[in-house]
Amino acid sequence: MRVEVNEDKTAYLTRFGVRSGFGNMGIGKSLMSLVDKLMIEKGVEQLKLHTASTYKELIRFYYGRGFYIDSTSKDRGYIRALLVKKYK
Repeated sequence: MRVEVNEDKTAYLTRFGVRSGFGNMGIGKSLMSLVDKLMIEKGVEQLKLHTASTYKELIRFYYGRGFYIDSTSKDRGYIRALLVKKYK
């Protein structure tokens, strides 16, 4: 997991993953809860990330954590969604 915090009170989640075989054990939820706590402590107002928009389980996971799709693009050869979570 890697998060870049910017001076404009936004942050970008550049890496996030749970090792294959360890899914659906609550690890991802726990990690995202930790990120939320740290973002709030740092005064971040908005967390952004990109993910494959056609991977419905992943989109559902992020929606369950309070993210929404802001936009999509095909700049990497597949449909990527920019997801955003607002803290304020």
